[in-house]
Amino acid sequence: MAVLVALLDEVRWFPGAARLIDLARAGTPQRTSGPAALVTLVSWRAPGLAAAGQDGAVVAPMSPETAAEAVATLSDGRLTAVVANGAWTAAALDSILSGVPELDAAVVAVVDTADLGAPDTPERALRDYLDGGLPPFWSFPCRARSFVFLAGTVTGPGGTLLAIVDTQRGAGRDAVHLQLLDRVVAALRGLLLVVPAGDAAAARALVARAGFSARPRAGNAGGRRRSR
Repeated sequence: MAVLVALLDEVRWFPGAARLIDLARAGTPQRTSGPAALVTLVSWRAPGLAAAGQDGAVVAPMSPETAAEAVATLSDGRLTAVVANGAWTAAALDSILSGVPELDAAVVAVVDTADLGAPDTPERALRDYLDGGLPPFWSFPCRARSFVFLAGTVTGPGGTLLAIVDTQRGAGRDAVHLQLLDRVVAALRGLLLVVPAGDAAAARALVARAGFSARPRAGNAGGRRRSR
């Protein structure tokens, strides 16, 4: 694991990533799974918020819009989830991610795992990609619609890797794995920026700069790609 540890040491983590990783590694919340666990985890980032959702009462949301509603509910309105949906490109995703460090944002992605690389891709292959652009050929072993966190980036001469925090037990190394930016773009089925309610306007502006639009209400924040 020496190379992977070194790569994780090089990740530029997004705000709040360390807390989310700790919770995911601890298997928290223990009585929910998949999307329900994810929205509960992200909602715990609200200041002073109690441990909502531990009783397993959260209904697993399976779309960015219903996930946005769940975040708003679980955080008692302290958080807003701004949704971006549409035809993703590397430039659009990079534009959004480049603005995340300026916000206290958690980045939640809805992905089709069939388009991702294997979470146990050999560490040497990831380093070779960063250094020279040679993409690893290992693919995710199964196909599923999944909610994950995009938690940070590592960039080299050959390309960019995204650090993924996964709520699925056994994925990656202690809930974290690294994915090629282009593979994440191919896998994306929607993205949410979860921010304190007071930063919602700034998050919507960031989404708009990437070529998407977002509606003002968290529960109806689904975006479409702007017509050119």
